[in-house]
Amino acid sequence: MSPPLNNPPMTLAICEPHHPTLHGLTQSSTPGVPGHFLLLEKVSNVEWEEEGAGVCPPQPPPCRVPHPLLRNYRSISGVPRMRGLHIVKEYTLSGGESVAVIHTGAIRRLQKKWRSHMASFENEG
Repeated sequence: MSPPLNNPPMTLAICEPHHPTLHGLTQSSTPGVPGHFLLLEKVSNVEWEEEGAGVCPPQPPPCRVPHPLLRNYRSISGVPRMRGLHIVKEYTLSGGESVAVIHTGAIRRLQKKWRSHMASFENEG
């Protein structure tokens, strides 16, 4: 199921991929929710400014049951960058699950490209 077509504001949040064994499924769960990132906790700008790097996600509990979609779920969920703070848009699915579309990667790529462009500009002059 695709997220609704509204345009929510971006926010800071801690997210992780949904795993049916760890996060559970009910009769009212949205079909396909294991393919989404769950929004675990929103982080306000005030919290980020006060705590900074102290805002960190909890470690995932060990899960030996394979994920229905992600073959490498255990390695993905253990990577700090995947479980860290992200810039996201939050959506609520029909089953009531709060999921996130992560935009941090696109911003990182843009920053990398911009730094490269500025470095080449500085080298010319």
